[in-house]
Amino acid sequence: MSDKLKLAIVGASGFVGSHLIDYLRENRKEYDIVALSRSAPAAQDVEHRPCDLFSLLDIENGLDDCDVAIYLVHSMAPSAHLDQGDFKDYDLIVVDNFLRACKKKSIKQIIYLGGITPKDKQKLSDHLDSRLEVEDFIKSSLIPVTVFRAGMIMGLGGSSFNIMLNLIKRLPVLGLPKWTKTETQPVHIDHVVECISESIAIEEHYFKTYELANCDILTYEEMLRITAQELDIKRKFVYLPWINRKLSKFWISMISGAPRSLVFPLVEGLNHRIVADPKLEFKKTKNDFVDSLKKSLHSKEITKAFTPHAFKKGKRKKNYEVRSVQRLNLPRGMRAIDVAYEYMNWLPLYLRFFIRVSVKDENIKFMLWPFGITLLVLELSPKRSSADRQLFYVTSGVLSRKTKRGRLEFREVLGGKYIISAIHEFKPSLPWMIYRFTQAPIHLRVMNAFGRWLTIINKRNIAKDRTRSKITQSSDI
Repeated sequence: MSDKLKLAIVGASGFVGSHLIDYLRENRKEYDIVALSRSAPAAQDVEHRPCDLFSLLDIENGLDDCDVAIYLVHSMAPSAHLDQGDFKDYDLIVVDNFLRACKKKSIKQIIYLGGITPKDKQKLSDHLDSRLEVEDFIKSSLIPVTVFRAGMIMGLGGSSFNIMLNLIKRLPVLGLPKWTKTETQPVHIDHVVECISESIAIEEHYFKTYELANCDILTYEEMLRITAQELDIKRKFVYLPWINRKLSKFWISMISGAPRSLVFPLVEGLNHRIVADPKLEFKKTKNDFVDSLKKSLHSKEITKAFTPHAFKKGKRKKNYEVRSVQRLNLPRGMRAIDVAYEYMNWLPLYLRFFIRVSVKDENIKFMLWPFGITLLVLELSPKRSSADRQLFYVTSGVLSRKTKRGRLEFREVLGGKYIISAIHEFKPSLPWMIYRFTQAPIHLRVMNAFGRWLTIINKRNIAKDRTRSKITQSSDI
């Protein structure tokens, strides 16, 4: 058995993860590297552990025997044939899985790469707000954490960088919206992976936050003009301030070839000034933007056929799967176990003309009334459940195909502030188009209604607590 420090890289197949693996293999051979991702890394000497990040069990197995966990995950790409949920909630459930697994496996240090946030945090885009929420959540775990923040990362495979390249290459005339006057401060991928590698297992970097930016402060317009010049492409730039961000989303996605799920959240944040705080520098390694650009453009791996990992469309499986995630307010005084069984009691009342629920031992049956047809059967997993997380496997029923991993869960997140209701890897038995326009929207409507019901319960519980408090105070007089 190796006595080397074992690193788990979560999100190893992504842009930063793949570059970090290459850097560590060449420069830090004192580590054993474990890559957690769906697809295996190209490097043969790296241990790959297949991992669905929405599965707590997968992440626990992935972190087994590891010492340090490097978290490089952003959940903007679709994860199923049908996604009913916001990427912010996907980010939240995945990082919650990660933190639960880190605690169980006694991880000694977490390294997280997030985004630089502007000083005005009251008006953040959803993308930047999610990055900050994940960062705060990781910090609250009490595990030694080193946080790195970065803006645009330049290099092969970088989403924002490759979007910029494609716009220059494909548009002879570039319309410049108002947001192109916004300042930003890029960083080259080499600097990012160097800083991450130099923080591994170094106690002086525990519980510290750093901001990475080794290039000049430039506007997006200046970067576009410089990039066109370095590519030796003549382009005409026309200032069009009336083009808003909503319109920008569509033409950037269409021209760059990047998926909307990636472009839309990124464009929302383009009105924020993303500049690193000099007080939070990890190390002073300044590099001219042009030098970083040349370094990126002259990479031997850049070819016409190259497509960034984030631009690639996921391959569809033969069996259609559904993921549905809703973030609900957790009523005062309730736990996940209470919410789960409140749902079982509430649902037949909400759908009283159609649904009956039978609870026996650890099996829950949803039946179509008055015909007695079993629609779904859920089986509680006692070994994988606790007061703050209830996990039910979908085992049978006429509305579901038989699957080993189809599941419904209720879990507390952010210290009990919210409850997450989620369906994972559900495979409907109805023909896909029928399911898409019947069962799927009905489920979403039901969960939204349940969220409103939990809000009512919360108000009742608050009122009860106030009444108890007044009674206690009066009895003390």
